[in-house]
Amino acid sequence: MGAIRLFEQTAQAMCGDALRIPHRRAALTGFAVVLSLVTLAVGLLPMLLDINPRRYPFFVIDIRDADLSHAQLQGKDLRYASGRGSNLSGADLRDVRFSRADFQRASFVGADLENATLNHTDLDSADFRNACLRKASLDQADIEDGDFRGAYLGGASLRTPLLTRARFAGANLQGADLRGAGLVGTDFTDAVLRCAFFGKKSPDPVIECANLEGADLSGARFDGADLRYVTGLTQQQLDTACGSAATRLPDGLTLPACPARSVDPLAQPEADSPPAEANPCAHERLDDRWPQ
Repeated sequence: MGAIRLFEQTAQAMCGDALRIPHRRAALTGFAVVLSLVTLAVGLLPMLLDINPRRYPFFVIDIRDADLSHAQLQGKDLRYASGRGSNLSGADLRDVRFSRADFQRASFVGADLENATLNHTDLDSADFRNACLRKASLDQADIEDGDFRGAYLGGASLRTPLLTRARFAGANLQGADLRGAGLVGTDFTDAVLRCAFFGKKSPDPVIECANLEGADLSGARFDGADLRYVTGLTQQQLDTACGSAATRLPDGLTLPACPARSVDPLAQPEADSPPAEANPCAHERLDDRWPQ
């Protein structure tokens, strides 16, 4: 009642005799309630109606080009956020909701994104080198030209047609779901696509194997990759990809040899990926491994 009384006094001071109406307090209380409901609706309607607030800057969290390296953001709600070019290297992003956000060219190097939700997120050219994406969901995300070298994606869901030219060299994708993914020109050199054992301490542990059912592997490179336990893989898919003598395949399947990589003398040298031991979920990577 104190807040209503204060609101009444403020309105009286501003409006004077114009506010001398019968049942003044009831009218002011009703007005305050309506104002609160309108304010709440303005904040919630975009989420409830699945409206894209990025069209309306008033609703958007703007962290473009921000330096949030090593920030503690576990469990935060960053849906629809504008984070293009931001630096989230080494940040704690476990359970963060990024759905429908814009993080093009953002850096997630060494970040912990375990159980993060990045569905429908714009991650074009984002850098996930050596990041932990264990059980993360990136369904329908735009990850073209994304860099996942050395990343751990155990049990992650990457069911998106927009993984063209992504780099997974040296990445661990044990138990990852890549069904229907668009992997045209994607680099899986020395990547691990095996099975994972999740929930060892739970009463119902689950074994999940990397799944490439229906994925488009046109031009994908699997030099030295381990594909022995991948499910959903067909000879027709592999005929459009390539590998090397070091590529390990399921029994009965073959893979054309990859041509030599062309070297651009004018290209800038790429930064080396951090060592695997520096991955924020290095322990989980070993714990999840199914003994094959």
